[in-house]
Amino acid sequence: GPWPWSREVYGRLLEQLALAPIVSFDLILDVPGDPEGDQAFVRSMAEHGGAVLATMFSFFQEDGEVYTELLVPADPFWETLLATGFVNTPQDPDNKVRNITPVDLNLMDEPYPSLSIATSLLAMGHAPDDLELMGGSLRVGERVVPLTGDGRLLLDFYGPAETIPTYSLADVVFGRVPPEEFRDKVVLVGVTSPLFHDQVQTPFTKGNLVLDGKLAPPGVELHATVVENMLHGEFFNRAPTSLNLALIVLGGFLALFLTAKRNPWTGLAITVGILVLFTATVTHFWFRNHYWINLAAPALSVSLTYVGLTIEGYVRAEMDRRKTKALFGRYVSPAVVEQLLTNPGQVELGGIRQDVTVMFSDIRGFTSYSEGRPPEEVVQRLNEYMTEMTAIIFRHGGMLDKYLGDGLMAVFGAPIPYPDHARRALAASLEMQDRLEELNQIWIARGEGTFRSGVGLNSGSVIVGNIGSPERMDYTVIGEDVNLAARLEGMNKEQGTTIILSDRTLKSMEANSSTADFNIRSLGAVPVRGFEEPIPIYTVDGWATKETPQVS
Repeated sequence: GPWPWSREVYGRLLEQLALAPIVSFDLILDVPGDPEGDQAFVRSMAEHGGAVLATMFSFFQEDGEVYTELLVPADPFWETLLATGFVNTPQDPDNKVRNITPVDLNLMDEPYPSLSIATSLLAMGHAPDDLELMGGSLRVGERVVPLTGDGRLLLDFYGPAETIPTYSLADVVFGRVPPEEFRDKVVLVGVTSPLFHDQVQTPFTKGNLVLDGKLAPPGVELHATVVENMLHGEFFNRAPTSLNLALIVLGGFLALFLTAKRNPWTGLAITVGILVLFTATVTHFWFRNHYWINLAAPALSVSLTYVGLTIEGYVRAEMDRRKTKALFGRYVSPAVVEQLLTNPGQVELGGIRQDVTVMFSDIRGFTSYSEGRPPEEVVQRLNEYMTEMTAIIFRHGGMLDKYLGDGLMAVFGAPIPYPDHARRALAASLEMQDRLEELNQIWIARGEGTFRSGVGLNSGSVIVGNIGSPERMDYTVIGEDVNLAARLEGMNKEQGTTIILSDRTLKSMEANSSTADFNIRSLGAVPVRGFEEPIPIYTVDGWATKETPQVS
């Protein structure tokens, strides 16, 4: 760095920089120093003819008011001074410098240039005051420079500190650097030592300066960057707020429409793709067009949309799980509930037509059994019976539709469709009868009365879904085939049987499974209330084999 107190040295420096057309001093020489040294510097400026000195806006407070003062070079230097410019540099909220204020209009009637702009004007062969503000841009000589909304010039930085060639003042003054090195170059003179605290943070400056090795450049290098930008026309133009807002909205909608209703991993892949597309687009405009489009805000919009949709999906899935458990937990076995939770697409709650087998079962003579008995005993016996029958229905994949006093209604083939629903229903019916005989033996041993039951089975196409009012809904089945199953259950008494199945159930078994495991016997065609034609019915006399077939 130079020696700010020895202005004679600046004169000797100008002698060594005779081949450089413009020499700009980033030094505030607002007070006279050594008279002889000052005069030597003034003579050197006159001989060189291209010296630019710095000014600075100073702010002070008096009586509660803030005043601005322009610190200018001391009187001796105005004799041969070519131009001046202020060195104040604005910082962004993160204390980094990304732009400069090229001109000031506060204290002058005409635009007053910064040091770097004044230096650039001279280097391009224009007068120091060849400036004109034109809306959102600044005309510097013949060059039009785009400005931001607050009148600043975005810089195109070339790298960290010392990216622009830097020389020691002592080496130049003592002739250790050939004068040819500066031929037709613009030279800026300023302090570089950290002792003077004239460092600026730029986008190339990292947080950990020691480990990254990217030290903050001195202020003079910032001015050199501006001059380089001006000489080569390398200006950044910032996208308007409306475009940046549009990209935020576009990113959010893209993420919403492309990732909604997809699994999280697919959504993540799409989100990453959108971010890559945005990054590539912004990078292209940054390097190829020097157009600054915000990336962080649209990227955040895309990411937050994906995160929000993912969280909403998990919450909705958990609510659906709880809804499914609440809806089917009392109808089917826990294993079927887990299957529904694993594959929710297997069930439609809105009402669909589905082939099922409907079972109605009722206890014979329950009314006479309950007469004269304490209600507690009747309920205890009924609960014992229903618990065993329900367990058998669940074991065969059936759905308990409802309890009907001393009877029950079950459905096989819903909510999970099974092709062999008829076989499952018939196997469950036989096992229910076998288990009832075992219960009767237990009740006889306890000195209690026994039960007999009848089962009616019918297969066909029914409507399956939530049926009821908004306040009270049940997942159930309705249709003609449901009514037929109820009618068949009531025929067991007159037919002297325990199980009656329709020809529709028999045909379903023959088409989708097998009847070989059962001893099925025809009871002929009988008239059924509500049906015009007689219905062929059958009964089952037990298993065709000695061992009960395994439940599938």
